[in-house]
Amino acid sequence: MTTIDEKHALSKKIVDLIDHLPPLPETIIELRKVAADPKVRFSNIIPILKRDPPLCADLLHLVNSAYFSLNHAVNDVGEALRIFGVEPLINFVTLSFSEKAIREYFSEIKNLNTYFHHSRQISKVAALLAKKAKKDRKTQEFVSVAGLLHDIGRLIIMLAEDKKSFELAGNSIESLLCIIKSEHDITGMNHCIIGSTICKKWQLSELLQKTIQYHHTPLENGVHSEAGIIFLSHFITFEEVSDMMLATTLPQDKINDMGLSAKILIAAKNDFLKLQAKDKI
Repeated sequence: MTTIDEKHALSKKIVDLIDHLPPLPETIIELRKVAADPKVRFSNIIPILKRDPPLCADLLHLVNSAYFSLNHAVNDVGEALRIFGVEPLINFVTLSFSEKAIREYFSEIKNLNTYFHHSRQISKVAALLAKKAKKDRKTQEFVSVAGLLHDIGRLIIMLAEDKKSFELAGNSIESLLCIIKSEHDITGMNHCIIGSTICKKWQLSELLQKTIQYHHTPLENGVHSEAGIIFLSHFITFEEVSDMMLATTLPQDKINDMGLSAKILIAAKNDFLKLQAKDKI
Protein backbone atom coordinates (compact mmCIF):
# COMPACT_ATOMS: atom_id res chain seq x y z
CA MET A 1 0.00 0.00 0.00
CA THR A 2 1.47 3.33 -1.07
CA THR A 3 1.50 5.96 1.67
CA ILE A 4 0.42 9.54 1.05
CA ASP A 5 4.04 10.71 1.32
CA GLU A 6 5.21 8.07 -1.17
CA LYS A 7 2.44 8.99 -3.60
CA HIS A 8 3.34 12.68 -3.28
CA ALA A 9 7.03 11.92 -3.91
CA LEU A 10 6.23 9.83 -7.02
CA SER A 11 3.86 12.48 -8.31
CA LYS A 12 6.54 15.16 -7.90
CA LYS A 13 9.11 12.94 -9.63
CA ILE A 14 6.73 12.42 -12.56
CA VAL A 15 6.19 16.17 -12.92
CA ASP A 16 9.96 16.72 -12.82
CA LEU A 17 10.53 14.02 -15.47
CA ILE A 18 7.99 15.66 -17.77
CA ASP A 19 9.56 19.08 -17.20
CA HIS A 20 12.96 17.73 -18.19
CA LEU A 21 11.77 16.16 -21.45
CA PRO A 22 13.38 17.98 -24.37
CA PRO A 23 11.16 20.73 -25.80
CA LEU A 24 9.86 20.62 -29.34
CA PRO A 25 12.57 22.11 -31.62
CA GLU A 26 11.98 25.61 -32.96
CA THR A 27 11.99 24.30 -36.55
CA ILE A 28 9.03 22.03 -35.85
CA ILE A 29 7.19 24.74 -33.89
CA GLU A 30 7.62 27.12 -36.83
CA LEU A 31 6.55 24.46 -39.34
CA ARG A 32 3.41 23.68 -37.34
CA LYS A 33 2.57 27.37 -37.06
CA VAL A 34 2.97 28.02 -40.80
CA ALA A 35 1.16 24.81 -41.79
CA ALA A 36 -1.84 25.78 -39.63
CA ASP A 37 -2.74 28.36 -42.28
CA PRO A 38 -5.15 26.64 -44.71
CA LYS A 39 -3.76 28.84 -47.49
CA VAL A 40 -0.14 27.89 -46.82
CA ARG A 41 2.06 27.41 -49.87
CA PHE A 42 5.07 25.15 -50.31
CA SER A 43 7.15 28.31 -50.83
CA ASN A 44 6.42 29.24 -47.19
CA ILE A 45 7.62 25.88 -45.88
CA ILE A 46 10.71 25.14 -47.99
CA PRO A 47 12.90 27.89 -46.44
CA ILE A 48 12.11 26.58 -42.94
CA LEU A 49 13.03 23.05 -43.97
CA LYS A 50 16.30 24.15 -45.54
CA ARG A 51 17.41 25.67 -42.24
CA ASP A 52 17.49 22.12 -40.82
CA PRO A 53 19.79 19.96 -43.02
CA PRO A 54 19.29 16.73 -40.98
CA LEU A 55 15.52 17.12 -41.37
CA CYS A 56 15.91 17.64 -45.13
CA ALA A 57 18.06 14.51 -45.31
CA ASP A 58 15.43 12.47 -43.43
CA LEU A 59 12.69 13.75 -45.73
CA LEU A 60 14.64 12.94 -48.92
CA HIS A 61 15.55 9.51 -47.55
CA LEU A 62 11.90 8.65 -46.88
CA VAL A 63 10.61 9.98 -50.21
CA ASN A 64 13.23 7.88 -52.01
CA SER A 65 12.38 4.76 -49.99
CA ALA A 66 10.38 1.76 -51.15
CA TYR A 67 7.34 3.22 -49.34
CA PHE A 68 6.78 5.72 -52.18
CA SER A 69 8.00 3.42 -54.96
CA LEU A 70 8.99 6.29 -57.25
CA ASN A 71 10.54 5.58 -60.63
CA HIS A 72 13.12 8.33 -60.23
CA ALA A 73 15.42 9.72 -57.54
CA VAL A 74 14.31 12.87 -55.71
CA ASN A 75 17.13 15.22 -54.69
CA ASP A 76 15.18 18.46 -54.30
CA VAL A 77 13.46 19.34 -51.00
CA GLY A 78 10.67 21.20 -52.82
CA GLU A 79 9.83 18.17 -54.96
CA ALA A 80 10.00 15.93 -51.88
CA LEU A 81 7.54 18.21 -50.08
CA ARG A 82 5.11 18.17 -53.00
CA ILE A 83 5.21 14.35 -53.03
CA PHE A 84 4.92 14.07 -49.26
CA GLY A 85 2.28 16.72 -48.56
CA VAL A 86 2.14 19.35 -45.83
CA GLU A 87 0.19 17.56 -43.10
CA PRO A 88 2.05 14.25 -43.49
CA LEU A 89 5.27 16.26 -43.30
CA ILE A 90 4.23 17.84 -39.99
CA ASN A 91 3.33 14.43 -38.59
CA PHE A 92 6.60 12.96 -39.88
CA VAL A 93 8.87 15.59 -38.33
CA THR A 94 6.97 15.53 -35.04
CA LEU A 95 7.14 11.75 -34.76
CA SER A 96 10.79 11.67 -35.84
CA PHE A 97 11.58 14.09 -33.01
CA SER A 98 9.48 12.18 -30.47
CA GLU A 99 11.10 8.82 -31.32
CA LYS A 100 14.60 10.26 -31.01
CA ALA A 101 13.65 11.98 -27.75
CA ILE A 102 12.14 8.77 -26.35
CA ARG A 103 15.15 6.65 -27.31
CA GLU A 104 17.53 9.08 -25.62
CA TYR A 105 15.47 10.06 -22.57
CA PHE A 106 14.32 6.52 -21.74
CA SER A 107 17.50 4.72 -22.80
CA GLU A 108 17.87 2.99 -19.42
CA ILE A 109 14.71 0.96 -20.12
CA LYS A 110 16.24 -2.24 -21.49
CA ASN A 111 13.48 -3.53 -23.77
CA LEU A 112 12.42 -0.20 -25.24
CA ASN A 113 11.92 -1.89 -28.61
CA THR A 114 8.93 -3.71 -27.07
CA TYR A 115 7.36 -0.30 -26.49
CA PHE A 116 8.03 0.79 -30.07
CA HIS A 117 6.72 -2.49 -31.50
CA HIS A 118 3.50 -2.19 -29.51
CA SER A 119 3.06 1.48 -30.44
CA ARG A 120 3.64 0.81 -34.15
CA GLN A 121 1.27 -2.12 -34.09
CA ILE A 122 -1.53 -0.06 -32.51
CA SER A 123 -0.76 2.79 -34.93
CA LYS A 124 -1.13 0.55 -37.98
CA VAL A 125 -4.25 -1.19 -36.69
CA ALA A 126 -5.86 2.16 -35.79
CA ALA A 127 -5.24 3.47 -39.31
CA LEU A 128 -6.58 0.19 -40.73
CA LEU A 129 -9.70 0.43 -38.59
CA ALA A 130 -10.28 4.06 -39.58
CA LYS A 131 -9.89 3.14 -43.25
CA LYS A 132 -12.36 0.24 -42.89
CA ALA A 133 -14.79 2.72 -41.33
CA LYS A 134 -14.31 4.97 -44.39
CA LYS A 135 -12.91 7.78 -42.26
CA ASP A 136 -11.15 10.47 -44.29
CA ARG A 137 -7.40 10.34 -44.86
CA LYS A 138 -6.80 13.07 -42.27
CA THR A 139 -8.48 10.96 -39.58
CA GLN A 140 -6.57 7.86 -40.66
CA GLU A 141 -3.28 9.74 -40.32
CA PHE A 142 -4.37 11.27 -37.01
CA VAL A 143 -5.16 7.96 -35.30
CA SER A 144 -1.91 6.55 -36.69
CA VAL A 145 -0.02 9.33 -34.89
CA ALA A 146 -2.07 8.85 -31.72
CA GLY A 147 -1.30 5.14 -31.79
CA LEU A 148 2.42 5.85 -31.88
CA LEU A 149 2.25 8.17 -28.87
CA HIS A 150 -0.57 6.66 -26.79
CA ASP A 151 1.61 4.88 -24.19
CA ILE A 152 4.40 7.42 -23.70
CA GLY A 153 3.05 8.19 -20.23
CA ARG A 154 3.82 4.62 -19.13
CA LEU A 155 7.51 5.24 -19.78
CA ILE A 156 7.46 8.25 -17.45
CA ILE A 157 5.83 6.18 -14.68
CA MET A 158 8.42 3.44 -15.19
CA LEU A 159 11.27 5.90 -14.68
CA ALA A 160 9.55 7.38 -11.63
CA GLU A 161 9.22 3.89 -10.11
CA ASP A 162 12.74 2.87 -11.20
CA LYS A 163 11.41 0.04 -13.35
CA LYS A 164 13.62 -1.06 -16.24
CA SER A 165 11.31 -3.23 -18.36
CA PHE A 166 8.30 -2.23 -20.48
CA GLU A 167 5.36 -4.63 -20.16
CA LEU A 168 2.27 -4.95 -22.34
CA ALA A 169 -1.04 -3.92 -20.80
CA GLY A 170 -3.03 -7.18 -20.97
CA ASN A 171 -5.81 -8.47 -23.18
CA SER A 172 -9.08 -7.54 -21.51
CA ILE A 173 -11.05 -4.43 -20.61
CA GLU A 174 -10.54 -5.32 -16.97
CA SER A 175 -6.74 -5.44 -17.35
CA LEU A 176 -6.67 -2.11 -19.21
CA LEU A 177 -8.79 -0.42 -16.56
CA CYS A 178 -6.82 -2.13 -13.79
CA ILE A 179 -3.61 -0.55 -15.06
CA ILE A 180 -4.85 3.02 -14.85
CA LYS A 181 -6.46 2.37 -11.44
CA SER A 182 -3.22 0.86 -10.13
CA GLU A 183 -1.20 3.77 -11.51
CA HIS A 184 -3.55 6.26 -9.86
CA ASP A 185 -3.41 4.42 -6.54
CA ILE A 186 0.41 4.44 -6.59
CA THR A 187 1.22 7.83 -8.13
CA GLY A 188 -1.96 9.90 -7.94
CA MET A 189 -2.23 10.02 -11.74
CA ASN A 190 -2.21 7.61 -14.71
CA HIS A 191 -0.28 7.23 -17.95
CA CYS A 192 -3.18 8.55 -20.03
CA ILE A 193 -3.13 11.91 -18.25
CA ILE A 194 0.67 11.97 -18.26
CA GLY A 195 0.75 11.24 -22.00
CA SER A 196 -1.74 14.04 -22.61
CA THR A 197 0.45 16.39 -20.57
CA ILE A 198 3.49 15.48 -22.67
CA CYS A 199 1.52 16.21 -25.86
CA LYS A 200 0.64 19.61 -24.40
CA LYS A 201 4.31 20.26 -23.58
CA TRP A 202 5.18 19.44 -27.18
CA GLN A 203 2.43 21.80 -28.39
CA LEU A 204 0.53 19.02 -30.13
CA SER A 205 -3.14 19.49 -30.91
CA GLU A 206 -5.84 19.55 -28.25
CA LEU A 207 -7.57 16.68 -30.06
CA LEU A 208 -4.42 14.58 -29.77
CA GLN A 209 -4.13 15.48 -26.09
CA LYS A 210 -7.70 14.30 -25.48
CA THR A 211 -7.28 11.17 -27.59
CA ILE A 212 -4.27 10.14 -25.48
CA GLN A 213 -6.06 11.09 -22.24
CA TYR A 214 -9.13 8.93 -22.99
CA HIS A 215 -7.58 6.02 -24.90
CA HIS A 216 -8.40 3.63 -22.02
CA THR A 217 -11.76 5.26 -21.21
CA PRO A 218 -13.25 6.45 -24.53
CA LEU A 219 -16.75 6.76 -23.04
CA GLU A 220 -15.69 9.06 -20.19
CA ASN A 221 -17.40 12.46 -20.40
CA GLY A 222 -19.09 11.51 -23.69
CA VAL A 223 -17.96 9.46 -26.67
CA HIS A 224 -14.42 10.14 -27.89
CA SER A 225 -14.29 8.61 -31.37
CA GLU A 226 -10.53 8.83 -31.95
CA ALA A 227 -9.76 7.54 -28.45
CA GLY A 228 -12.26 4.74 -29.09
CA ILE A 229 -10.36 3.70 -32.22
CA ILE A 230 -7.12 3.47 -30.22
CA PHE A 231 -8.90 1.56 -27.45
CA LEU A 232 -10.52 -0.93 -29.82
CA SER A 233 -7.30 -1.38 -31.78
CA HIS A 234 -5.82 -3.11 -28.74
CA PHE A 235 -8.49 -5.82 -28.84
CA ILE A 236 -8.08 -6.33 -32.58
CA THR A 237 -4.46 -7.33 -31.87
CA PHE A 238 -5.38 -9.84 -29.14
CA GLU A 239 -5.61 -13.38 -30.55
CA GLU A 240 -7.57 -14.48 -27.46
CA VAL A 241 -10.42 -12.07 -28.25
CA SER A 242 -13.16 -13.75 -30.31
CA ASP A 243 -15.25 -11.93 -32.91
CA MET A 244 -18.17 -11.90 -30.46
CA MET A 245 -16.03 -10.45 -27.67
CA LEU A 246 -14.60 -7.85 -30.03
CA ALA A 247 -18.05 -6.80 -31.25
CA THR A 248 -19.29 -6.34 -27.67
CA THR A 249 -16.20 -4.69 -26.18
CA LEU A 250 -18.20 -1.48 -25.91
CA PRO A 251 -21.99 -0.96 -26.04
CA GLN A 252 -23.24 -1.23 -29.61
CA ASP A 253 -24.80 2.24 -29.63
CA LYS A 254 -21.50 3.77 -28.48
CA ILE A 255 -19.58 1.88 -31.17
CA ASN A 256 -22.07 3.23 -33.72
CA ASP A 257 -21.57 6.75 -32.36
CA MET A 258 -17.88 6.37 -33.22
CA GLY A 259 -18.78 5.62 -36.84
CA LEU A 260 -17.91 1.95 -36.35
CA SER A 261 -19.83 -1.32 -36.24
CA ALA A 262 -19.33 -4.96 -35.31
CA LYS A 263 -18.89 -5.76 -39.00
CA ILE A 264 -16.14 -3.15 -39.37
CA LEU A 265 -14.33 -4.35 -36.24
CA ILE A 266 -14.37 -7.98 -37.36
CA ALA A 267 -13.28 -7.06 -40.90
CA ALA A 268 -10.39 -5.02 -39.49
CA LYS A 269 -9.34 -7.93 -37.28
CA ASN A 270 -9.40 -10.34 -40.23
CA ASP A 271 -7.21 -7.97 -42.26
CA PHE A 272 -4.86 -7.59 -39.31
CA LEU A 273 -4.50 -11.36 -38.99
CA LYS A 274 -3.71 -11.65 -42.73
CA LEU A 275 -1.07 -8.95 -42.50
CA GLN A 276 0.37 -10.49 -39.34
CA ALA A 277 0.65 -13.83 -41.09
CA LYS A 278 2.72 -12.11 -43.77
CA ASP A 279 4.88 -10.47 -41.08
CA LYS A 280 3.83 -7.03 -42.22
CA ILE A 281 2.68 -5.88 -38.79
